[in-house]
Amino acid sequence: MGVLGAEVIKIEPVDRVDMARFVGPEPLQNQELMGMHFRAQGSGKQCLALDLKTERGKEILNKLVFNSDVLVQNYTMNAAVKLGLTATSLHKVNPKLICCSMSGYGYTGPKANHPAYDIVIQAFTGAMFANVQEGQNPQRIGPAVIDYSTGTQAAFAIASALYMREKTGKGCSIDVSMADCALMLMNYNRFFALEKDEVLSSSGNNDSTLAGYGAYETCDGVIMIGAFTVNQMTSLLNVLGFPEEAAEIKGCEHHELSHRYDKHSKLLMKACLNSEARTLEKLLNEAHVPAARLRNICEALQEEQFESRAVFTELNGKRATAAGFQFGDNKQFSVFPPRKFGEDSKAILLNLGYDERQINEMQKNKIIA
Repeated sequence: MGVLGAEVIKIEPVDRVDMARFVGPEPLQNQELMGMHFRAQGSGKQCLALDLKTERGKEILNKLVFNSDVLVQNYTMNAAVKLGLTATSLHKVNPKLICCSMSGYGYTGPKANHPAYDIVIQAFTGAMFANVQEGQNPQRIGPAVIDYSTGTQAAFAIASALYMREKTGKGCSIDVSMADCALMLMNYNRFFALEKDEVLSSSGNNDSTLAGYGAYETCDGVIMIGAFTVNQMTSLLNVLGFPEEAAEIKGCEHHELSHRYDKHSKLLMKACLNSEARTLEKLLNEAHVPAARLRNICEALQEEQFESRAVFTELNGKRATAAGFQFGDNKQFSVFPPRKFGEDSKAILLNLGYDERQINEMQKNKIIA
């Protein structure tokens, strides 16, 4: 939301900083409460340190709520009730407020008060079983995809609620659950389980029925090929030098490809081992066959494809990513760098009408930091 121009204020307890602030590979940055985990996702947010357990702290929050469009919080249900962060309480201050809660399991059900992290939700929802190769234990997905997808679902819900408010003039509450969002990410796996009452087997990096849909060793690395359709498989075989086999499958039904799985797998393995991944990627893409050689993140960030789009912005003289989309005018999104703990507390309170004396007194009493 901040990338799109929203004014975002991040509120942290005065006595318990965001734990991401002291997590990262650089000890000095962690000591300064600017750890890499925080900096990776803290851009575009003003930082206010506030004690919501005090009457003055609640007063400040209410002033912010009165002047805000949206409040997002990630407390469990019991904690939200204790801090007065329920939609019922907040709507008494601002009936038009969009109240969005983000929690591990949502605000209903037997796990409503249970804590959670991305990896725990991956285990709870079966996501880890979708990421396993035969003979191995289920593996967690490396990046925190549940965390980020939950944020994306919340942003979409908030945008929709704001549009709805334009029509109705009313605020609303949004209950976003990490567990629910994880199920949304596993659409086919979820549908398969509901339809057949069994777990969809995972085949790791290679599809179990389509030989052209998977990873293959080359002479200098690994290439991932996405020949899913009959036409794509035909093109793949032609590029790899098997025109006779390509001619045989041209025009066949999609399900018939599975009957040739073993034969096609052997042909692909042999041809790929005799090819360079970079060259093969280029040839296949030119033939409209989806393919990419295996890259690490540092290699990927150097690709011209990303440089050609408005995906990067600059923070403190360094490149950073801004958004996974762009508008038709190719606008370059920009956000300000992550802020220190409580860095904007004074400015925010001045904007709310408090004077220097009151602010100094609140700092002395540790209501703000």
